[in-house]
Amino acid sequence: MSSAALADAINAAFAGYYIPPANTASSFAAFCRWFNLDLATSVRMETKDGTLAGLAMLGIRGSRGWCGPFGIVPDFRGRGLAGTLASGLIARARSHGLRSLGLEVLVQNERAIKTYQNAGFVTLRSVCVLDGSPENSFFKSDGGESYDIQEITVAEAWLIAEQLRTGRPPPTWQREPVSLLSMEMKAAVALLNGREQGVLVYRHNTIANQVAIGALDFREESVARALLARVASLSSRFFCLNEPENSTLHELLGRVGLREVHRQYEMTLQLG
Repeated sequence: MSSAALADAINAAFAGYYIPPANTASSFAAFCRWFNLDLATSVRMETKDGTLAGLAMLGIRGSRGWCGPFGIVPDFRGRGLAGTLASGLIARARSHGLRSLGLEVLVQNERAIKTYQNAGFVTLRSVCVLDGSPENSFFKSDGGESYDIQEITVAEAWLIAEQLRTGRPPPTWQREPVSLLSMEMKAAVALLNGREQGVLVYRHNTIANQVAIGALDFREESVARALLARVASLSSRFFCLNEPENSTLHELLGRVGLREVHRQYEMTLQLG
């Protein structure tokens, strides 16, 4: 199948979903690149005459797998095919030597959650999609430390983030380093007396007119305020995908004005 045909197939499989996609050939190709979707390993389910009934996309990183788009076309829903599709995806993952398979599912999608539970998946944690504009007061200096903010590469930022994120929960698949490095993101570091105090990895989404936060790690809240103020000129609206609900970043963004627009369960299945 071509990228355009696959994009149309995903749109069909998610018709009527809580967040229906609007994939194009180019956006689907980017999605595959960002999240390491392996088209040759993914699963398409169809009738004997070739009519699409459902599909499940599989992302692969080393010995880990990730279930990307997973859906049943509306005309075939309610027939128990989701369990068949899940079994097919799991079998494909095992045949490629993967040791685990992860996914995220909206908390209100009870039918899908039941399908995954029946297949052996267990819930690890809740992650949240945050969106909104911080209050203007958030960007105002409190008269304290003045940070030297410099542009750096995403790779450099991630090395610094690993040093700063002691005790922070690990990111979801979509915000792991390999994803951020492929998204053409930018990064900035906040320095105080030559010492790294925080880093921000971000992307200006001109279509949605928002600044997407890939990573934001900081020693003090004033560092986060300075870093976000640096990019606030791009857009007053910020977006953060699948941030763990118990993280310091989730608490900070929620407190300054971003709202939770979606909540998902991150689930996993151990394959061996």
